[in-house]
Amino acid sequence: MADLKELKQQLVDYLSDHFSGQGVAVMGEFPPSPKPSPLLKSRIAVGFDAMAVQDAGLDDYLGEDSSQTLRGRYVQITLRFDLACPVRLGGGACQGLFEELLDALLLRRNSLGVEELTCGPVAYDKNIGGFLLCAKGRMNALISARETSLAIDEIELRRVME
Repeated sequence: MADLKELKQQLVDYLSDHFSGQGVAVMGEFPPSPKPSPLLKSRIAVGFDAMAVQDAGLDDYLGEDSSQTLRGRYVQITLRFDLACPVRLGGGACQGLFEELLDALLLRRNSLGVEELTCGPVAYDKNIGGFLLCAKGRMNALISARETSLAIDEIELRRVME
């Protein structure tokens, strides 16, 4: 169970490890420093595109832990991966990055729970001075609530007869 910021960081950390030594920088969607233009090395930006809350019978109640009530939501998240490659590598390098992303997230054992990946066409992007491919993924996650509360000591069920 994590919050959204932790979940994104887990994705970035896992992909950074996977792509280490391949000359690919992996970062959150909006990196702290601007991207150089023209693009000098391949990059993968990880972000969220959409989220849907899955219905739960007791709203956001998840259970008890250490005398506290745990709250959170089961969600389905649409991920976005912007794969950018320098012109000198050609547009095919973006497709190669996507294939490596498929391997990392769908075929290798990991705890991230990504269930599906798709991609759009490769296109030249003049803003970054390189080729860009947008990939989308789908995963289910348990997102923790920002606050906890004291444990529920008792639950009273009443049956009303009419």
